[in-house]
Amino acid sequence: MNRNIYVLSYIASILISAVIGYFTKSTWILLLCLFALRFAVNFYYGHKLQVNITPKIFSSIFSSFGFLFLMGYDKKVMGAWEIFLLGIKVYKKNFWYLLSYILIIVLINAILGLLFGSLFSLINSLLSGVINIIVHTITFALFFGITMVFNIIIFLATIMGVKESYLEKSDFKNIIPNIKTSYKYFWRFVGAAILKTIVANGPVIVGILGFIIVSLSVIWNAIGAKSLTTSLMKPNAFTIITGTIIIYGIFHSFYFLIRLLFYVYGILFENKEAKESLYYSMEVSKNKWWQILWRVFIPAWLVALVSVLVIFSTQYILPSQSVVTIVAYIIQIVLWPLTFMFPYLLFENLKSNGVITNNSATIKRVVTKKE
Repeated sequence: MNRNIYVLSYIASILISAVIGYFTKSTWILLLCLFALRFAVNFYYGHKLQVNITPKIFSSIFSSFGFLFLMGYDKKVMGAWEIFLLGIKVYKKNFWYLLSYILIIVLINAILGLLFGSLFSLINSLLSGVINIIVHTITFALFFGITMVFNIIIFLATIMGVKESYLEKSDFKNIIPNIKTSYKYFWRFVGAAILKTIVANGPVIVGILGFIIVSLSVIWNAIGAKSLTTSLMKPNAFTIITGTIIIYGIFHSFYFLIRLLFYVYGILFENKEAKESLYYSMEVSKNKWWQILWRVFIPAWLVALVSVLVIFSTQYILPSQSVVTIVAYIIQIVLWPLTFMFPYLLFENLKSNGVITNNSATIKRVVTKKE
């Protein structure tokens, strides 16, 4: 059974269950059929993939997660759980080094917030009316732009720090040089990010613009003026077209957000230009969309789960909501470097064709091609 047949079988199991439930008028029979058929499909496909018995049973019982797991199953790529464990081990050994980058971001944002907060107060005390609004808008745009520049530069430097941690070359002396190097790549990254947005979200943007035109057309008609779109097509037809474009655009965006996940590594580590970095990411992720989705989703989900559980439990221990908010913020800061770590480990694994070793971790995985 190949992947396409598995997908069709999985969809068929849902449709068959729905039909049985419709004719029997029983919710319990519907749920039972849904569980049994999806269990059978997942178990059989897991058997064909030669998945170990424990993950095969779990992926069959929890069939929704199992579907993602089996679609992303690949012995030549490091598993999601292994990426999570390796990321934790590398981060634990380089905790203060990686956390330093995040603390720099927090410090810069705090300083800028205080400076511009004082500036906004000064503007309110000196100006009023339209002039106040104009100056406020310009000042806020300046604040937003400066903050984004600093955040992007430290963001790029953090990724460089993650690589150094993985290679056991982390050193606090590297933080300033990494920030300076990241500054050199700033505009290249911005250009690549804009191109990525256009490529990934282009159809959605077009659909939204079409929807705005339809809305304006309806308003135009409502006030008794001639619609700008009726000369081309009826607004209802135009609405259907734009709606279809938006729906397609959602799937289109989801696909390319995964395929273009690694473009920043092409810029920082392969010295690729903005456009070339997108092609580089497409090459690294070629024929690995489901594998990447599963390996990005699970580690991120585990980190989010731990964060939520800790924050939720502190609500019953700490005395006030303000203290809980502070603790939640600290937890987010502490866990933040892991969001950089997991994608990088996956990138290294994919780039090295399934061979990944790390002396700082107990996990060493060397996967050879299947005969």
